[in-house]
Amino acid sequence: YLASTGAGGANARDFIKVVGEDVAAHDSLSGRFAAELRNPFAAVYPAPMTRFGPQQDLFAPPPETAASPPGNPVTELIALLDRLRAAEQMPWPDAASAMAEELHAIGLGRQAGAEGTRLVAAILDETERLLALSD
Repeated sequence: YLASTGAGGANARDFIKVVGEDVAAHDSLSGRFAAELRNPFAAVYPAPMTRFGPQQDLFAPPPETAASPPGNPVTELIALLDRLRAAEQMPWPDAASAMAEELHAIGLGRQAGAEGTRLVAAILDETERLLALSD
């Protein structure tokens, strides 16, 4: 600005002095404005964020869980078969739930051996019967 207007020397020093006094006067009037001049991002980002959250102790023993021991797959299959034989409609709300239960039964049947395979076949037959009733 000073170079384009031809001002120089003492006039330039006077201009800088006046501008400096204006900013200093404004600092005393408004502390927030002065803070924004020093740190313009203070209003946008009020608090610094930490980069990492609390971390678990990797060398601590695992917490005690109240996990029940796995049940007998044959008894689970028999309970499911009894529930399906007593039902008049599908006990699950949708096809995805029915399929998930069938896959669970097949997995239990693999664990149970020959008797599990026989029970899974009966469970799948009962599921088909209930599907035919709902169609």
